[in-house]
Amino acid sequence: MEIFDIWIYFSFHIMQNIIVWIDSSIKLEKKLIKLNEFLLNQFRQVLFVSKDLSTAKFYKSKGFNIISIEENINIFKEQDILNYDNFMPNEIDKEILSSIINFYSFKKNSLPNYVLKEYLDSSSQLSILERLWSILINKNNISHGLVLNGISINAFSLSLCLYKNKKNIMFWENGLIPGSLFINKSGVNAFSFIESYENNNLLDENIYKLEEIINLFSRDLIKNPSILITLQVNTDTNIKCFSPFFGVRDFVLFLNNEFKNKFYRKFDLFLRSHPKYNFDKRKYKFLSKNFVFSSLSFEEDIDRSTLVLTVNSTTGLEAILNKKGLISFGNSYYSKFLRFKYVSYMGYKIKVFIFNPKNKIDMSNRDKILISLKKNSLLLNDNHKQWLKVFNKVQNTDTNPFFVLNEFNQFIYKNKIISFPKKNNIRFQFFKKYIVKILNKFNLI
Repeated sequence: MEIFDIWIYFSFHIMQNIIVWIDSSIKLEKKLIKLNEFLLNQFRQVLFVSKDLSTAKFYKSKGFNIISIEENINIFKEQDILNYDNFMPNEIDKEILSSIINFYSFKKNSLPNYVLKEYLDSSSQLSILERLWSILINKNNISHGLVLNGISINAFSLSLCLYKNKKNIMFWENGLIPGSLFINKSGVNAFSFIESYENNNLLDENIYKLEEIINLFSRDLIKNPSILITLQVNTDTNIKCFSPFFGVRDFVLFLNNEFKNKFYRKFDLFLRSHPKYNFDKRKYKFLSKNFVFSSLSFEEDIDRSTLVLTVNSTTGLEAILNKKGLISFGNSYYSKFLRFKYVSYMGYKIKVFIFNPKNKIDMSNRDKILISLKKNSLLLNDNHKQWLKVFNKVQNTDTNPFFVLNEFNQFIYKNKIISFPKKNNIRFQFFKKYIVKILNKFNLI
């Protein structure tokens, strides 16, 4: 960008105000401090908003202009009116809206507990938050918004409010490239806008067995028969919205059923849980003996593995960056660049995305992923001018937020693979509890 262009951009934005939703992102301290410094040079006022008071206090001690939903939710009078009718824009995509509303049933901590006890339904919560955001936007003369994720009920309500009021919106999340923040005009993950993508299967409509897909990596697996399976947070939007599985257990059960075949006995199958997911091994007693729970670091796991299997975790992208084989089972940012095939399971057709480092097309797609990521990444080690170039280009992208882009509903899964729970024998569980206590008392188990 030329000096004159930077001056024009700077002159335009210095008179405007931006609101930045950060949820409870204390672990991103260094990145958010640099983001704050950058935005203060671009806008007259930068208002950060967190979900909880403790996060607001933390960043306030770092010099941020920040408030929390927790301390500002008391905007209503003793008796007031909630508007359920017109907080949704007419052009919103109904399938995307339905999927997002459904997702809220898995997230119970969008508002302070005393409010949630009275207003359990997502429509009331959206109305309450819409009222709050409207007041903040008008009070602070907000012209721009930078919204974390965009799908949580807090972020979605802010995005709707900004869009309805014709404000400039961008979305952000922790960077897909190490040491970066990811920004995009339409959304994050599968809702991200990219200029073009390679999401095709080269006209291959055949239905395969999973072992046929894994056989594509057979030469490398003969040398090193290690397969890494990375799991995600059970209530993650990537699982609930962008995958064919209802939850993590359903994905693991699918793999276990597929891997009962003799074909898989020659492989070492390492299961890696997500650090934020309380993985209860007792619920996975059904696993075959060749599944091993990994206790290594992710770097060690990826290094010892030939192939990575994941639903749509960012570990899939890291596998691509490390030139490891990848099979992923859900939509994501990186899946838009990958070849895909179909596998059949219980009469259901599942799309699987493939990256093979020995395939020239896949390596070319890897280059395209890196180019696209750099266009949407604010790197911690880059200077102000480089951040300005990326920020300006993303902000001026000719697109809209994900919730009004009908073509994006193709990334939502309408069918889900589930593992229906079995009824426990309550009487047996009651006696088992006390038998275990007695045996523990006498050190018999």
